[in-house]
Amino acid sequence: MSFEAWSLAASAGTFLVITATAIATIVQLRHMRSSSQVTALSKLEEMWDDPEFTKARRRVSLELDERLADPVFRADLRAEIQNDELSHCLNSVCNFFETMGVYVKHGLADPDVVCDFWGGNVVLMWERLAPAIAEVRQSDLGDRVWENFEYMVIVARRFAEKYPNGTFPRGLSRLSLKPTDKSYQKKGAAGSGSA
Repeated sequence: MSFEAWSLAASAGTFLVITATAIATIVQLRHMRSSSQVTALSKLEEMWDDPEFTKARRRVSLELDERLADPVFRADLRAEIQNDELSHCLNSVCNFFETMGVYVKHGLADPDVVCDFWGGNVVLMWERLAPAIAEVRQSDLGDRVWENFEYMVIVARRFAEKYPNGTFPRGLSRLSLKPTDKSYQKKGAAGSGSA
């Protein structure tokens, strides 16, 4: 065999080794990305289910509208002063959605998966908190405050537009559900007082 033939065979062999290495690297990177996404989603779920965070969500949902009527509270928000528990709850809730937006924006969490889990909650909380966020954005930080929360709202709204009837898989039959007969509630309520 001539030198040129050996050289060509060596080049072809090198090309095959480099190609195989590149393919293996791509496969490994995909696995690493999947692992990172699972970690990010697990962290979000852990934060969402935390009892203190649940309490904070409930407080801002129930108390914020009334407190926004107080000019001192609004002034504190604009000055970035967190001198009461409700301010801390607001900060905690907005920071959670801020984190979610960062994960999605930087590819650490798949937007469709995040929106399938929390899309409705993202939009609902933004709508409830928007007046307070507007007050906080009057500070020196301006629109940078919770900008990734805002980004997440846009992603969630687009997801809802893409799936107006939900994400139930096409071609799969739905289960048949019938409304419950409410008469059992009357019997249970009447019987629960005796004995």
